[in-house]
Amino acid sequence: MTDEEIKTLLNIPKILKAKDAWKLNLIPNEDFAFVRFNVELQAESDYHFTMCGRLASDNVSDYSAILTVSNRKTGFKENLLRCNGAHEHRNKIEKNLITSTHVHVLTQRYLERNRFPSEGYAVETEAYNSFDGAVEYLMKLANICREGDEGQVSLFPEKGEL
Repeated sequence: MTDEEIKTLLNIPKILKAKDAWKLNLIPNEDFAFVRFNVELQAESDYHFTMCGRLASDNVSDYSAILTVSNRKTGFKENLLRCNGAHEHRNKIEKNLITSTHVHVLTQRYLERNRFPSEGYAVETEAYNSFDGAVEYLMKLANICREGDEGQVSLFPEKGEL
């Protein structure tokens, strides 16, 4: 998969159906260490998109908002984007250290090297500083809107584009 194909996947309009909006409510996992959500998105594509989130119960800085793409015909499945809270991350190929909020981005280079394709590369961002902010930023980057909001002007400032 090329970087252009990845960009095309991000740009596909994805809809969070009104009937599924309740799935954004965070649910505790078995040991109550995290609360999570998981919701399927609608898109006119051969690809299937899922948005999920995870927030540590005891640390509001420990969170992720994730967009996963899969293709049932080919068996392909990877995280396209993951917006993380502030913690250390070292890019696997470049070796640079990131210590603030960051976005993991799937890239052709990491896919080709099979070096933690969706986890290995990240870019720093100041676009959010909370779990809710990470979810909203993910929705913006991945062209996700709530059913009925299609074509609406964003209330969020243009900040920190990838």
